This record gives sequence, structure tokens and C-alpha cells, in this order.
Amino acid sequence: MIKKINTMNTVLKREGVFGFVKLARVKFLCGLYGLLAVPFFLIILLFYPILRIRLIPLFSFRIGHYALNAELFLCAFDSKVYDKNKRILTLFYTLTEGPICNSQLHKMWKRCVPILPFPAICIQLDRFLCLFFGEKYKDNLKEYFGSTIGSYDRWGYLERPRSHLSFTLIEKKKARIMMEKFGVPIDASFVCILGRDALYLEKQLPGRDYSHHDYRNVDINTYRESALFLAEQGYYVFRMGKYVKSAFDVDHPRIIDYANHPLRSDFMDIYLVSHCYFMMSCSSGMDSVAQLFRRPLLITNICLPDIRGFYFWKIFIPKKIIDSRTKKLIPFKEVYKVFIDAPLGRVIDTLKKYGWELVDNSPEEILEATKEMLALLSCSDEASCKPHELQEKFWKEFHDNVIEPLPIFNPEGAEVKSKKIRVGTAFLEKYRDLISS
Repeated sequence: MIKKINTMNTVLKREGVFGFVKLARVKFLCGLYGLLAVPFFLIILLFYPILRIRLIPLFSFRIGHYALNAELFLCAFDSKVYDKNKRILTLFYTLTEGPICNSQLHKMWKRCVPILPFPAICIQLDRFLCLFFGEKYKDNLKEYFGSTIGSYDRWGYLERPRSHLSFTLIEKKKARIMMEKFGVPIDASFVCILGRDALYLEKQLPGRDYSHHDYRNVDINTYRESALFLAEQGYYVFRMGKYVKSAFDVDHPRIIDYANHPLRSDFMDIYLVSHCYFMMSCSSGMDSVAQLFRRPLLITNICLPDIRGFYFWKIFIPKKIIDSRTKKLIPFKEVYKVFIDAPLGRVIDTLKKYGWELVDNSPEEILEATKEMLALLSCSDEASCKPHELQEKFWKEFHDNVIEPLPIFNPEGAEVKSKKIRVGTAFLEKYRDLISS
């Protein structure tokens, strides 16, 4: 008893009164939900000799993981290479760390897979099953797709043409009505542009420090020239975003600052990205929706250490890195050597350690990549669309650990695929001095 009182005093001093109450409430609720999970746990034990239950968490508070983890799980499930045991019932549950990131995406997944209600109880039930069955419960599918790395397509599943999600006839009719309200003809092609900033996470998951992601932010108005070029080519352009800091400062009848539009909605977020001609982004969560629906992606302003060879991108151009003292650009090979042994997710710390700074893509660089993307998408003859000679030289700078960065399991029978994503040709020409000969 004295030991418990001392522990409570320590927590009270460390967290303060409000923090202590919050922790106490969390522990109480965990205990309550645990009690409520017991009957379900006993039922599962009763039926275990006949039917094995597998619970998979869905990262429903982060759209990148909510889109791809589930899609890749289903692709893996379809491939029949993971599950030899046919007596497995797979059920899903959402997580309680934040609100559902997109109500439309959630609705569509509920039509596709069994998502259990009462996620707080499901979390406790999943913990009971892990504790009771141990390694028997932790199969390949659960281990990989129930974690944050489950959005990495290491097997080329996204090369398959069809998504597991689709819109109903009623939803398609609703979308046509909405597109008319935006002034976009039914048969018009449109492009989605997304520029990341910190406001989304601040609004979606308040009270948490996500500043270690700030190096991924961009100025949306550096995409102005590209949007105007697309509009003049006849495309409509939607500037995407749920919560954004800045307006898209461009005046053209075919360019829509959708992120700040009164008609923006979770439904149209998913519809627009899933039906765009291509999406231009900077490696943000909404990219996963484009990948889920197999839409081409042009990635700009990506930091070199974040490049992975299993990303389903069409073209990318990276941010540059300069020495903050000499203002000279750092060769790609030197960037690789520094970051290959750096801790994952610590890009800002590593940059500070070496006195380096990131330099965003210029409007001209983004425009050239946009033109190349259009040319590549309209190219029917693969032979005439071969990558530039500098592509091979660029990728020689990178070790396989950049292509395959995580020493994680590879299920039996599943072939790991990695590819060298196409780098913008004009970008490579401009910075050929940064590529080793």
C-alpha cells in the first residue's frame, strides 16, 4: 500500500493534477474495457479448436495507413501465399488514438471488410489473445499489416489494376452533382495537387508533437506555375487538403482551391483523388489514396532519405541539400553515406548534426517534372519513353538498404520486389554535377 501511495505521489508531481487525473482515467477505462472483453475472449477460446480468430488493427486516425494497410492486406490475402490454415476468421477494428481520418474511406472499408464496433474493447481483446496464444497468434499477416510498416508494398501488389474499394451508384451520382457545382464538366480531366503543411496533424491529432515531420512541408504557391500550365492545357486543377495554412494564390477558372472551398468534404476528398488523371504531391498521407485506386503519382519535394524502392510512384524529384556554411550543394552519394546509418525518422536531427539544410524544389523544377509527367502518361510506346541515361548513374549512389531499408520478415513464397523509380529528367540534367561519374 505504501509503495502504491509513493508511486501515485511520484506521478502526481511529474504530471500535475490534470495529468494525473487523465492517466488515472485511462487506466480505469482500460480496466473497464478489459472486463468487457473477457466474455468475448472466452467465446473465442471455446471455438478455437474449430475456428481461429485473427484481429487486425486499422490505423484509422492516419489516412496513409488507413488507405494502404488494409488494401495491401487484402492483396496479400488474395495471393494465397501467406495463409495455409483455412480455419482463420479475420476481423478488423479501428484504433482509438484519434478520430476517424476520413468518414468516406471508413464507410467504403466497412462495405469491404468486417470492422468490429467498440474499438476500445477490441483493443483489449486483441491484447488478451496476444498474451494467451503468444507466437501462435502472431502470424505473418497480422505482424506486418497490423503495424505502421504495413503500408509498404514490398511485393508489387499495387501493380494489379483493380482496387478492393469502389463507389456505389448513388455515390457516383452524388459525385456528378458535386462536380457540376464546382463547374467541372462530366468528361473533363483533372489533376489533384497537394502541398503538405503542419496544420493537418495539429488539427487531426492535437496535443502531440509532430515537428520531426516539418522537413516535409512545402509552400503550396511554388506549384502555381504548374497549375497554370495544366489549366492552359485544358485540365482542371484541384488544390487538395483538409486543413491548410495558406490559400492557393492563383486566379484561373479551371483552378480550384478545393482545400479552402465551402464544398470540401471527406466524400469528395476520396472521389477526386480516386478519379484524377494524376496526382502531384510531396509524399503525404493522401498519396496512399491515389495508390489505393491506382492513380499515377508525381512526387515533388521528397527528401532523399525518405525514398524507398517499393513506392508506387511514376516520377519524383527530391529536395536538394546544401551545406549551411558554404552554401554548396551536397552530392547525392554523400547524402546517402550520411543517412544510411542515421536513425529512421530523425532527418532533422541528422541535418543539424552535419550543418546541412534542405532546399525545396523551385517552381521551374516542379513545372519541368509536370511536363514530363504529362508526356510519360501520354506515351503509348514504352521504347520511346525510356529513362534518361543519368537515371542509372543516380541509382548507383544508393545501396540496397535504401531500396529495402527495413530488416523485416518476408513470408514464404512471396517474392520481394523493388524498383528504381524514375527521377525527373530535367532535374537530373540540371544537377548532373551531383551525380558521380
